[in-house]
Amino acid sequence: MRGLPNLKNMASVVLESEFHRVREFYRLTGYTGDVQHGDVVVGAWRGNDLVGVVRITTEEGVRVLRGMRVLPEFQRQGIGTEILGEIRLLLNGTECFAIAYAHLKDFYGTIGFRDSNEKDAPAFLRLRINKYRAENPKQIFILIRKVR
Repeated sequence: MRGLPNLKNMASVVLESEFHRVREFYRLTGYTGDVQHGDVVVGAWRGNDLVGVVRITTEEGVRVLRGMRVLPEFQRQGIGTEILGEIRLLLNGTECFAIAYAHLKDFYGTIGFRDSNEKDAPAFLRLRINKYRAENPKQIFILIRKVR
């Protein structure tokens, strides 16, 4: 059973008992990350089907937004915006980092994420963004941060 939906939309926190559905969703979308005990996961649902997901994880004491995915057939329909609306509420007053595709800067900016100086970022995030850039040289990645 998933968490109760927000009355304004169909994005909601996913209960840990449903993390297996998130893992399957990630597998289907080609995302190689995994959801862990203690992560806060927000899913977008259409009926009983998970159509979008993102998670907030804590790594080395730092909150990180990771794994934003929406099924291709549901993209550009406001699903990601629904998910970010829930994330905004969950992060209210909390600092959080993310590594995003550069073309999504304004999308994440709608909930307060801004460019972050990579030199001031935690070392593990600097290593991760450099790894992403090396693995995907045609893609432009940016480090963003939401401050309180």
